[in-house]
Amino acid sequence: MAAPAPNQAPASAPAPTQNAAVRRQSSTKQPLAAAARQPQPQPDPVGPFVQAAHKGSLAEVERLIQKGLDVNMAGAQDGNTPLIAASAFGHDAVVATMLAANADPNKPNHQGRAPLAAAAEGGHLSTVKMLLSKGAAHDAPSRIGDTPLFLAALRGRLQVLNTLLDAGADAKRITPTGNTALIMAAQGVTIADAPGDFVPIIKLLISRGCPLNSAVTETGVTALIVAAAGGKPEVVKLLIDAGCDPFSRMKNGSTALMGAVQGGNENVVALLLQLKMDVNLGINDGASPLLLAIEKQNFPVAERLLAAGADPNQRRADGLTPLIFACMRGRLDVVQTMLRSGGDVRICTPQGGSPLVLACEYGHLPIVEALVAEEARVGANSTETGMIASVSQNRPDVVRFLISTGRCKDKEVPFHMAVRSRITPVVEVLLRSGVMIDTPGTDHQTPLFAAAAAGYADVVQLLLKARCNPNFQRETDGVTPLMAACLLPNEVNPSPLVKLMLDAGANPNLMSKDGRKNTALSFAILNEQKESIEMILNAGANVNLGTPIVRAAQVGDVELIRMLGKRGADPSLARAEDKLHALVVAAYHGRDKAIDALLALGPSAKLGEAFVTAAGANHLKAVERLQAAGANPNLPREEDNVSALMLASQAGSLKMVELLLSMGADVNYASPNGTSALLCACETGRENVAICLVGAGANPNRVNRETGVSPLIRACETGMTKAVQALVEARADLNHKNKFHQTALMAATFFGHTECMKALLQGGCNTEIACDKGPTAFLMAVEAGKEEAVALLLEHKANILTRRVDNGETALMAAAASGNEKIGLTVMMGTKAAVEKGGITLRPLRVLDRAQHSCLWHAMENCNHRIAEVLLVVQLASENTGTISVGADGLVKYGPVVDRILMQLVNKTVGELLTTIMAADKSLGLTLSLRLAFGLYATRAPHMLVEPKPAESNR
Repeated sequence: MAAPAPNQAPASAPAPTQNAAVRRQSSTKQPLAAAARQPQPQPDPVGPFVQAAHKGSLAEVERLIQKGLDVNMAGAQDGNTPLIAASAFGHDAVVATMLAANADPNKPNHQGRAPLAAAAEGGHLSTVKMLLSKGAAHDAPSRIGDTPLFLAALRGRLQVLNTLLDAGADAKRITPTGNTALIMAAQGVTIADAPGDFVPIIKLLISRGCPLNSAVTETGVTALIVAAAGGKPEVVKLLIDAGCDPFSRMKNGSTALMGAVQGGNENVVALLLQLKMDVNLGINDGASPLLLAIEKQNFPVAERLLAAGADPNQRRADGLTPLIFACMRGRLDVVQTMLRSGGDVRICTPQGGSPLVLACEYGHLPIVEALVAEEARVGANSTETGMIASVSQNRPDVVRFLISTGRCKDKEVPFHMAVRSRITPVVEVLLRSGVMIDTPGTDHQTPLFAAAAAGYADVVQLLLKARCNPNFQRETDGVTPLMAACLLPNEVNPSPLVKLMLDAGANPNLMSKDGRKNTALSFAILNEQKESIEMILNAGANVNLGTPIVRAAQVGDVELIRMLGKRGADPSLARAEDKLHALVVAAYHGRDKAIDALLALGPSAKLGEAFVTAAGANHLKAVERLQAAGANPNLPREEDNVSALMLASQAGSLKMVELLLSMGADVNYASPNGTSALLCACETGRENVAICLVGAGANPNRVNRETGVSPLIRACETGMTKAVQALVEARADLNHKNKFHQTALMAATFFGHTECMKALLQGGCNTEIACDKGPTAFLMAVEAGKEEAVALLLEHKANILTRRVDNGETALMAAAASGNEKIGLTVMMGTKAAVEKGGITLRPLRVLDRAQHSCLWHAMENCNHRIAEVLLVVQLASENTGTISVGADGLVKYGPVVDRILMQLVNKTVGELLTTIMAADKSLGLTLSLRLAFGLYATRAPHMLVEPKPAESNR
């Protein structure tokens, strides 16, 4: 029950005498001259003074006064003066001495409490009288509004209270927060160390007119509610008799009755119930006095509330009722009383928890028995849910009883739960009840399967003893409990599980149905369960079902390979999921010793495939072993005609490539589509391998027949400069085109590999070849914004006036569209120079593409304003780029190019536009009318142009 917090007594500990930072600074080593200049720390006199007053050391106090210290000095931390410290502990001689030295009896500390408040709270009557005689203010409030009278009431200081009242202290005072001395006295009842009897104090305050029903503003608590929580019947009766309102409620809805239940005093509860209070009136969240009593486990109070008519079904906000709470607490007598008082066993929590379910969960068997009988009486049945709750909390006694009632029809779900949670006592109870032991759950697993998969040997033993089927196969994949055990890691020690199931008749030759056709033996091999493997073999496992020898090759278990071979395992069998043989699998994983063991079993038809596989996986020793066994390094893989050298080149293993070449691998072998080892290396960016193959005599012009791609094109795409140089030196066709008519130079240009371009250009490649989409390498560089490539191609005499085959665009158009100013300026100046050098009269910007668009149009279409301005500045714009005319409406009309310029440059100022235009050549044909139009367009909305004057137009 919330009540006003008791006020703190004045702090008696002295304030720190010296700042820690100052002490650290004074202890650091410094040069003497520098140390002399440092301000020396001065001792803080407040600490010793307050400490001497606190201890009552009169001689020390007198010495400090004689020394001239200010008796009214206050500590910086709490604001306590020496007088406050002495008053708090009743050192009258010290108090008298300081008062004689003109100590201020009304100087407060930081909490606003003066020496009188400290003395009153401490109960020092003589000190209080002395301070009052020296002018101490009897009603001086603290920062929170309480006075010395409040503190005396809180601490039960009756004599001090009388003295203060006689001195004129106001007993009727109400603080700004609604607190009173009566509330403080009621609060004092709840303080364990408060001395004295509070009845006389409360009587005295009531007699002096202290407000009876004032409530604290923040909480709404009154003196009666606080006293009820304090558990003192005589105090509660006194307040009620004096006129305190027993029906007053706090802001959270709590009443004096709730306070009494919180305090747990049965007599106070009885006293309040005599006033005909609403026994069900609870706090705002719905919690009633009865529910609070149950929650506090104060069952005598609960019995009294029930006798007074408390509702056992009243819900709290979270759905709990007193009956549900009593079932959780395990008090059968209270539950029985509630049931007799109308407790409804059908009311559940929002989560579905009925009283029976909660009693089952907490394992209160006598209450469970009573609730089952009550449910049967009213036609309810939550037994099955209660069964699940009792299973989840390992309540075998409750489970046994629920089964005995015959009201729980579904025992399989609890059985699965008990098995999966490894609750063996409950499992035993359910097994004896006749539960269906082999019914699969929603995941298609039986209890035995689930226990085996979890590694629960104790539960498996119980289930097998009850004759659970060890040969059940999961519907989804055909896995058995024995296989599930073989899938466990060795850390779980699955061998006891395997032994239990084999002893119970588990068939080791059942196969999974997931396409892999695994057996328990193959699973055990994959998980390297040596003990389990031996037991399964001894149980008659077929060594060829599930291709265990392939699994043994996969993990590299040489001893197992030999053992399986002796038992008749066929190494030529392929595993079901990928048709791979043991030798190929061992080669792929680099199991060198496993390869030896398999070869020792006899010749293999898959020697060549294993050789190619090992080479592709970069297993050098495996390759050497297989070649020594007779593998042909030039025999390709059957499925795709890929050779070992091709795979090694693709993987980028230089050592493997060198090894294969030393074995006589054909460097120019190619698959049916023309792919060679050199092309594989270039496609995957294996530069060192490509150089090695070229050095070994690889044909640089063998291309892929489907795409037409050559090693040189691929090397240029991947940016392998050294490989490109090697291919150029090996006389690769520099101008070869793939099926899209793309050359190596185009590839290097598109991907920005300028060093590759240099090698090609120095080798004499043709720069003017165009691909089927139209652009040459130079046009590609311009379109892609490759500045270095553009410069390099121009340096090697690329035709700057070339046009695309497909749409007729020029390099200048591409530059205008790209927005790259550096490329644009380079191409424009180069175009101008080419035009002038060739004596061509046609202005380049008058050249149109097949869509009748000029380069200026391309610039504005792509919002490249700067490019458009540069076009004007370098005088390439045609005088006829826009036709000026006057329409029938008298407005100036422009052609599409000028109109687009106006639209895109509308945000420029008149000055900026005129500066650009005036800087252009007069041959641009920009008349004064057009110049005025530019200016007007920049200051008005689009198309809001005025008709120019005829005189100005003529000029």
